[in-house]
Amino acid sequence: MAKNSRLHEKLLELTGPELEALDLDLVELELLSGGNRLTLRFALERRAEPGTSAEERRVGIDEIARASRAVARAIEAEEADVGDFMPGRYTIEVSSPGIFRRLSTPEHFCRFVGERVKLIAEEGDSSREYCGELLGADDRQVEVVDENSGTVEIPYDRIRNCLLYTSDAADEMSEVV
Repeated sequence: MAKNSRLHEKLLELTGPELEALDLDLVELELLSGGNRLTLRFALERRAEPGTSAEERRVGIDEIARASRAVARAIEAEEADVGDFMPGRYTIEVSSPGIFRRLSTPEHFCRFVGERVKLIAEEGDSSREYCGELLGADDRQVEVVDENSGTVEIPYDRIRNCLLYTSDAADEMSEVV
């Protein structure tokens, strides 16, 4: 993402207020290059209080359509005001994070305290998998009650990947992380 970090920040700045006005939270913005086109992939969920389940945060097709139009309008308005800031052609994709909801920021972890997670953490030269309830999160680390080893504290800089372990995803989870 390094070469597109300015573009990433600009898109967050432009689209954040539009999404907030729709009571939606941006979970993840990915910039994907392919061929001669850039794909802007927005994953959204409903704005809610911490502790609200992933199922209750899911967005519907009407919310996705409104968000897609709002994102496109924000980008088009900026291009009309300051000229082309997008590097060539692009496609906008807006979706929900789906049943394999990735947690990647302290805010994400704080939001889902009490939910089950599957987490891969670095352990020296290898990695270790933890699966269990997310007990807590702060600005430095998460605390998980692992099904096999009990309560563990894991600093964010050791987390390689973490997904919510929702009831919808339970059967498929082992294939994704």
